[in-house]
Amino acid sequence: MTEAFRRCVAAEVGQCERTRVHNGTSDMARIGILMLWEWGHHMPTFNLARQLSARGHDVTYFTIPALSELVRSYGFGQQTILSDVFGPCAEQVQRFPVRRVMGNRRRMLLKSLARGPLANEVMAFRPDLLLLDQLLAGAIGTSLQRRGMPFVLLNTSLPNERDRRLAPITSALYPSRSIWSRLLIDGLWSAVFLRNWFRYIIRIDLAPIRPALRRSWTELVLCGKQFDFPRPDRPNRYYIGPSVALQRPPQAFAFDRLPTHSRLVYCSLGTQAHRYKRRLELLRRVASVAARMSNVHFVVVADGAALERLKGLPTNITAVNTAPQLALLGRAAVAITHGGLGTIKECILSGVPMLVLPQAFDQHGNAARVEYHGLGLRAVHLPSVGRIHVLLEELLSRESYRKNVQRMSLVFEREQNDGRGASLVLQHLARARLRK
Repeated sequence: MTEAFRRCVAAEVGQCERTRVHNGTSDMARIGILMLWEWGHHMPTFNLARQLSARGHDVTYFTIPALSELVRSYGFGQQTILSDVFGPCAEQVQRFPVRRVMGNRRRMLLKSLARGPLANEVMAFRPDLLLLDQLLAGAIGTSLQRRGMPFVLLNTSLPNERDRRLAPITSALYPSRSIWSRLLIDGLWSAVFLRNWFRYIIRIDLAPIRPALRRSWTELVLCGKQFDFPRPDRPNRYYIGPSVALQRPPQAFAFDRLPTHSRLVYCSLGTQAHRYKRRLELLRRVASVAARMSNVHFVVVADGAALERLKGLPTNITAVNTAPQLALLGRAAVAITHGGLGTIKECILSGVPMLVLPQAFDQHGNAARVEYHGLGLRAVHLPSVGRIHVLLEELLSRESYRKNVQRMSLVFEREQNDGRGASLVLQHLARARLRK
């Protein structure tokens, strides 16, 4: 674990304790948090929730049954929602593709969002302020606004709105001023527009919110602005720093079995790895690379179905279903990642260069930013064993990548515990109370 990372954890603990003593609970507010029903959309909010709680406010999550234990493990209250759509089994949640058309459950969810039951459940709790996942803004944002419920949007990814200089977050394109690049970017945004409206026409998605209305809502981006491509500032949008939950419940791992004389490469495709069609072949190729690099030890985290099919792994691979990611990143020389923003932020805070192998969603755009800032390298599609090997060797041998990550890590460290996110939330709450 780097010294910067240790300072970051100590600062987070110290700040929370000082805030508790200073603020007390004389002006307590009820703050609700409603995020998309995935692990990766809850984890980035826990640091902000902890800061609000430390200032004396009651923080409660609206969660589906399978995520209740995750929220409780971080010490927050929770209200169960959508029990008629999601069963109590975590496996059911994992197998449900949120952004795809898939049977009755998708249609049940759309019906619940469109006709208001979810907004009714939130209103019944009577929070003073709601922190709402920006991916759910189209579902219940206008309904909450009509009912007078103040809310702030939380964006767990980077901003993704039409801009002639920046491609959609799902694209791997760099910013460019050339006419050809702008034509290509315009084409990509047009495809996004047509897809969204097609999904609405065939009744598998809600109508997109008018851009002017969305821009009027306060949005907190749970990342440091330094990691994004350069983009113009937008009113009501604030980058509040990495917002990584550094204080986590204990997680068992046999650290004593890791060799002390070998450099460590940490490999994980994230909590949604079961969705990626090529994950098994990709992990097999990583294993083939490990067989060529006997002086490096690999820790590979994979879902249970993939582990069952990964046979004959070389002796310098430790393959597990779950692992304490932050602790392992503290020992790693390089991380192989799918490019989820949560993992990337943790790599930056830990000072670890990345090899990004994007699979879906915003991962291609995140990978482009990693390479753009010199924080690592990327390989799109399904890279060969030789290609992965070459990229890993470059990351292990060139010190410039680690220096670039460490420079950004210092910026992230300053922003991690400056309390800006909590202050912005409470400013919005104060304005909402004045309007009543």
